[in-house]
Amino acid sequence: MMHVVVKKATPVRPRKVIPERSIYGNILWAVLTSCWSYDPDLRPNAQTILDALRPLTPDKLEELEEKVAERDESDDD
Repeated sequence: MMHVVVKKATPVRPRKVIPERSIYGNILWAVLTSCWSYDPDLRPNAQTILDALRPLTPDKLEELEEKVAERDESDDD
């Protein structure tokens, strides 16, 4: 972690936990990266973070392709 702080870099996105093909995953990642901004003035306040994260649930972080495949399978029944 010290390497990240010294280099002013953000951590690598954990794609298994926060998939790229997930609308809410992209929202979550945007919030996280804004919180890690080196410039404190660019970091969001607590209310902004709460408003962005309130609709998030684990199922909304699933990849879009997985959701489409599940819907297609349930249509066959």
